[in-house]
Amino acid sequence: KDLIIQLVQAGLDHCFISIDHTNKRIHDRLRRYDGCYDGAINAMKNCREVGVPFTISNYTAKESVKNGETEKVIELAKEMGAAGIRLIQPIFSGKWLNETCVGLNDAEKEEVRKMFEPGFVYMEDLKNHYNVSDKHPLGICDAIRKHFFCISPYGEVMPCPFIPLNFGTTREEPLK
Repeated sequence: KDLIIQLVQAGLDHCFISIDHTNKRIHDRLRRYDGCYDGAINAMKNCREVGVPFTISNYTAKESVKNGETEKVIELAKEMGAAGIRLIQPIFSGKWLNETCVGLNDAEKEEVRKMFEPGFVYMEDLKNHYNVSDKHPLGICDAIRKHFFCISPYGEVMPCPFIPLNFGTTREEPLK
């Protein structure tokens, strides 16, 4: 809670918190960090107490659409008082670099679209969310368009969670 208060004093006005699964054991296994789920839930509670709106980020893969997990995460977002939920399609980097089988096909994307709630549930999609142009056929990252950044769980300041550029760490230097 103290960290959130410090971040608010430095200018934080909204927070994105990742939830990969509503089962804490599965979430922690996916994140490769025991206690990660409990930490995310506590962060949501602390944001709520301090008055910082938060959005849950969730990657939406084939299996989570098929087994109903995406809908469970949406319900968790409502229960926790989130400002919204951002569904992210799998990004083929890191451990998923060559795992194209997790990506959504058109029928699965349509299933996810049925879950949309304007102003609450939305999906980041290169064709529909990012500013796609001939000059930038893969889209322009929101970190560039909206001038925001990400702080990793290790305090690293990065343009976004998917671009592994480190501009310094809040563990060595104050964010301000």
